[in-house]
Amino acid sequence: MSSFDAISFWSSLIRKLDPTISRADLITWFKDTAVLRKEEGKLIVGLPLPIFLNWHLEHYATITLAAARELDAMITQVVYT
Repeated sequence: MSSFDAISFWSSLIRKLDPTISRADLITWFKDTAVLRKEEGKLIVGLPLPIFLNWHLEHYATITLAAARELDAMITQVVYT
């Protein structure tokens, strides 16, 4: 069984998003976020404040899932907490 390195995975995902999101938005909306774990095809992403949830759902959920799937095709959903 391979271990999942959440920090490395999130860093790789942010690098994939970097060309599509402005630097200011990356700093604002991704700075204090992190992958908490991966389980049963879900990538669990921790957000620092409740306001981040709607913003990520409205603006970044689709591209975050696409980038995650490029890194791991087994990921079928991004769940925010």
